Amino acid sequence: MRKNFRAADTVVRYGGDKFIVLMPETNGYEATLAVKRLQRSYLAQWNRANSNCGYSITVTYWVGEFKQGMTASQLIHEADSQMLAAKSQGMGEASSQPAPTSKAVEAAYESTRPSSD
Repeated sequence: MRKNFRAADTVVRYGGDKFIVLMPETNGYEATLAVKRLQRSYLAQWNRANSNCGYSITVTYWVGEFKQGMTASQLIHEADSQMLAAKSQGMGEASSQPAPTSKAVEAAYESTRPSSD
């Protein structure tokens, strides 16, 4: 998973199936694009290669911003709350501010992909 992010980013396992990715100098839009790249490259590749195992790997994510005066514990608590709500609703992403809509992210991602022509 680490190779799907920049050298400046910090990827930390935060228990069982939870990971935290700290992305300095990155806004919500850029962070969301990074997660979409992870979904489209690593996870899609793994799921295709292991299609006979009876399950697939999915990602539920939340993009948050560390704000002035906020503690790391407060940000992690907010992330845990958002992720729990998203997982209980079967969603692939929790609400995130100020991240763009999924359609805007998909359009931006598609515009960065090399042409297959």
